[in-house]
Amino acid sequence: MTDLLRDRLQSSLGDAYALERELGGGGMSRVFVAEDVALGRRIVVKVLAPSLAEGLSAARFAREMRLAARLQHPNIVPVLAAGTNLDGLPYYTMPFIAGASLRERLVAGPLPVAEAMVILRDVARALAYAHAEGVVHRDVKPENVLLSGGAAVVTDFGIAKALSAAGAAAPLTQVGMAVGTPAYMAPEQALGQDDVDHRADLYAFGLLAWEALAGRHPFADRTTALALIGAHLTQVPAPLAAVRADVPDALAALVASCLAKEPADRPDDASALLRALDGITPAPAAALSTATPPDHGRTARTLAVLPLVNTSGDPEDEHFSDGLTEEILNALGKLAGLRVMARTSSFAFKGRRVDVRAVGEQLGARYVLEGSVRRSGTRLRISAQLSDAAEGHQLWSERYDREMRDVFAVQDEITAAIREALSERLLGIGPSPAAPPPAIDPATYELFLRGRRLIDGLESTERGVALLEAVGRRAPGFAPAYAELAAAYVVRVFYGFLAPEDGWPLVRSLAERALAVDPGCAKAHWALAEAAFYWEWDWAGAEPHYRTALALDPNDADALSSYGVFLTSTRRFDEAVRLSMQALALDPLNPSQLVRAMICTTLARRFDETLALCGRAIERMPEFPESYRWQGLSLLALGRVEESIAAFTIAVQVSGRNVWALYDHGLALVAAGRAAEAREIAAELDARALREPVPALARTLGPLCAEPPDPDGVFHLLDLWYEQRGFWLVMLAVDPVLDWLREDSRFTDLIARVGIPVSS
Repeated sequence: MTDLLRDRLQSSLGDAYALERELGGGGMSRVFVAEDVALGRRIVVKVLAPSLAEGLSAARFAREMRLAARLQHPNIVPVLAAGTNLDGLPYYTMPFIAGASLRERLVAGPLPVAEAMVILRDVARALAYAHAEGVVHRDVKPENVLLSGGAAVVTDFGIAKALSAAGAAAPLTQVGMAVGTPAYMAPEQALGQDDVDHRADLYAFGLLAWEALAGRHPFADRTTALALIGAHLTQVPAPLAAVRADVPDALAALVASCLAKEPADRPDDASALLRALDGITPAPAAALSTATPPDHGRTARTLAVLPLVNTSGDPEDEHFSDGLTEEILNALGKLAGLRVMARTSSFAFKGRRVDVRAVGEQLGARYVLEGSVRRSGTRLRISAQLSDAAEGHQLWSERYDREMRDVFAVQDEITAAIREALSERLLGIGPSPAAPPPAIDPATYELFLRGRRLIDGLESTERGVALLEAVGRRAPGFAPAYAELAAAYVVRVFYGFLAPEDGWPLVRSLAERALAVDPGCAKAHWALAEAAFYWEWDWAGAEPHYRTALALDPNDADALSSYGVFLTSTRRFDEAVRLSMQALALDPLNPSQLVRAMICTTLARRFDETLALCGRAIERMPEFPESYRWQGLSLLALGRVEESIAAFTIAVQVSGRNVWALYDHGLALVAAGRAAEAREIAAELDARALREPVPALARTLGPLCAEPPDPDGVFHLLDLWYEQRGFWLVMLAVDPVLDWLREDSRFTDLIARVGIPVSS
């Protein structure tokens, strides 16, 4: 479907524009990036969805778009052209804006007040100008505010009005004929009143400002369009002062006035709003960040440690250079006030020649430490240099020449020297105490380094596990070997390489052995938490281990995101999303962090945030199937069924027909009324269950798409899933895919049997 639409659109555009790629889009459009061939510039082409275009008056739509095209202002993205493609679907073009949306920026958390003021002033300027020209936006929201070139610009002015005036077939809110997005809709707009004017934009501005400063929507707990609209009509958002202490009183009062239920109680117009903003604080001199969430940390003391390059020419020395890199990573990660990017993302640059500025941009790191290791006989030369990734220049460099008599002494000495230099250079403090040397001989330690390196890749995990087991036998007092083994078994269970009933007891045993030797082993606490949560269903036992792991290593991205998933299961959504985004900022190139972030936002029913994450992930890693899966699940939850089917189709293909992708695809087909196709998928899952492990939940597709549906069959399989101790059972209370089961007492009983603390 996507390729057909793209081809038809390209035919309509002719040779004047060359479509490059699809950006995605919302419920009312598909969005493409194209090149304006004559002028050599990039533009955006937005094509209306067929459901909206049905019955739409193309002439009326074009007339309204001409009104929107009159807007020419520095804080407004202008409409360049409008037309229809060969299928009669209206489209319009706008300049391509390089930068993140405010929605993407908010994924990293609430804005500093100064940064928020810059954005709010720019949005107010755009509204004041448009209102003076007689154009009301009607759909002001973070997705429509783009951050670029040190300024905020507002896009899609007049589009909602054009759709309404042209008789769009599908209401944008699924309630009456109101036009807009439910989360940002003024009360009079939600009621579908005929006299909606510019003051509806002021109400949406108040919501946007509240969210920018608080880091969440004031009605974030309302998960349906009807619930949101009910909140707009009857509920007053909490005062900003109660949410955040550093918001100026005048700003909090202005936001509250914008959120008045009656239009007459709001500011008179956007010009008055702008004057009030200008009177609160002087405009900050600092430029507005245009970065995506992981990049936002570049303004902080954020460091990426690239793998030291082995220049000796001997591949056998590779494990030593990697091991030294990890020792430096671990040592620097314990410096209070310095945020060190996770190993997985830093090691993604191994073997690549890249500019430090590109590293900083991709990882969101202000500083980059790089270097090389050369071993010749017993002589060792290590070079290290620190660069400012934002400016591209070197801040510090040093060379160390040592005799290689004792690998630990050399590693400790070099690590301490680098830690001391960077703590003084970046933090302005003296060195912290060095860690004691490991209780292990050099030869065994080399085995440990080799094993740890191998378990990073699933294909090599088995060999890595064997080496770490050998380390455990040779050095029973070396806790890291047991902890790394426990972590490796966690991964093997999750990816299906090890049966849960075999793997999870091993995880617990190994983690406990590590803690018996070293109670301060953060990774062992994390592994124990995972076993207690997913296998033992012991929420009270799991949480202290997650918290201890983070207390011991606050920069551990795995512990942060895993704890976020745990919190999601008990409906502590805000904290869960915050932790998962913190982990993603530390480890932006790690697919595991992406998946955990998608889990947290989806189960928190913050579907727009999931779609933003998926869009960025697909652009960066188009072959990663989980992005399409979670994109499809969010689209399905939003009622955008055909789009979800398209996403699941790609997920099935890219994943090699993974059972979860097939199950999700079948659910979407059922929702679309295509039961016959769903039954084909159900038959495939049942057949595969005879020769490979297939979670019983996935097999519920069969009774679900039977004619008539067989709820008894569904619950029979759910009981089997309970006996299998399926790991996803911990999410029963919050998974939106299972909402259709919640009215059945058998489902409530299943939640109780798992022991989920639903009242948390």
